[in-house]
Amino acid sequence: MLNYLRSYRQKAGLTQDEIAFLLGGSHGSTITRHEEHHRVPSLQTALRYSAVYREDPRTLFAGRYYDAKKFVSVRAEKLLKSMKDGSSSPRVRFVQSLCYESDSYLVPCDGSEC
Repeated sequence: MLNYLRSYRQKAGLTQDEIAFLLGGSHGSTITRHEEHHRVPSLQTALRYSAVYREDPRTLFAGRYYDAKKFVSVRAEKLLKSMKDGSSSPRVRFVQSLCYESDSYLVPCDGSEC
């Protein structure tokens, strides 16, 4: 499943028109397109969905997030092979962290070991 928008809307007990209004739209047809995976919401709209449902966008759009994460992981592995820095370099460690399942790279680093 690419997103969980319909299930969150149904759980909230709201209509597509009501969600459209909360998101700044005028009618529910756009919500239908998002829920049925015919249209990908803009970043701003995705963040508004997140605010309405009080849920992390990674959860609301779990399928799309997984695809994006997998894409970045593959690209990170390729980048890592081309990097000339030593394995202890902060740059290399950061790229290495993108190659694995953990989302720890999303947590801001305070300057200490991340």
